[in-house]
Amino acid sequence: MKCIVNVCVCVSRYYVGIALSCVLLLVVAFIYLGLCFGACGETAGENGGLCNRSTGACLLLMYASMSLAFLL
Repeated sequence: MKCIVNVCVCVSRYYVGIALSCVLLLVVAFIYLGLCFGACGETAGENGGLCNRSTGACLLLMYASMSLAFLL
C-alpha cells in the first residue's frame, strides 16, 4: 500500500509541475506579444485591425494581473 501512495504523490507532483510551467509560459507569451503589438502595432481606430496598440496594452495588463495573482 505504501508503494501505491508514493507513486500517486510522484505523479501528482509531475502534473503540478507541468501546470505551473504552462502558466509561466503563458505569462511570458503575454509579455512578448504585448510588447510586440505595442511597438509594431497600428494605432487604434475605426480601420484598425486586430494587431493594434490597444491589444498590446490589454496583453500587458493581463500579465500584470496574473503576476499579482501569483504574489497573493
